Amino acid sequence: MLFALHDGKDSDTPGRIHQANKYFGDPDDYRKVLKEQDITEVVESLSVGLLPPEKHWVTNGEIHNRPMMELSIDKTTIKAGGNDFASIIGIPKGAKVVVSTSGMHLWTIEKWESGILEVEIPVPCQYRLDVTLWPYQDLYAVLEAVS
Repeated sequence: MLFALHDGKDSDTPGRIHQANKYFGDPDDYRKVLKEQDITEVVESLSVGLLPPEKHWVTNGEIHNRPMMELSIDKTTIKAGGNDFASIIGIPKGAKVVVSTSGMHLWTIEKWESGILEVEIPVPCQYRLDVTLWPYQDLYAVLEAVS
């Protein structure tokens, strides 16, 4: 039996699975342990394996796939120098957008409002674009500028 422990409805991320345990003994024994620990946000499943929390969540008392963001990027390779840009369309309102390069943070938009995000890259390199918004699956893309 799979036991998925998740954030409650009053949390900022309701349904986020923070622990999933495959229990091979008597499920009643494990339910007793959870009750003793005062853990109430649990869903049970007959899943054959563990479910990665980055792709699943709990809604309506069941485990479901987290939805995908439906955004598009017109091109992932652009010319460096500021005369070319990549356009990202469809970022969900309220999403957090982070841009980094070579492991260094460049800038963050904490809550995306709307519209098209245009990214220019001044020198040849790669930018990583991370877009996150619960309950969507996190999305990242690599944009590259060439000389």
